[in-house]
Amino acid sequence: MESFIGRYKTAAVRDHVFANEAQVRANVFNYIEVFYNRYRKPASLGYISPMQAEAKSFAPHGGQCKTRSPNPQLNP
Repeated sequence: MESFIGRYKTAAVRDHVFANEAQVRANVFNYIEVFYNRYRKPASLGYISPMQAEAKSFAPHGGQCKTRSPNPQLNP
């Protein structure tokens, strides 16, 4: 948690003065939903962003789910 707070402060809050609580909430939401959840590179994904991991998992299969065959006769 401390690591997240430090990153947030450095990236989104440094030298910023908020006029009210609504601006603070909007800033936090924007940081988490637009940057942190989409672009950060967690170790569990091999240090690629979640968007890159999703594209990588579907690209070789033409958008098909990995566990099901495009041929319905081969699916259990």
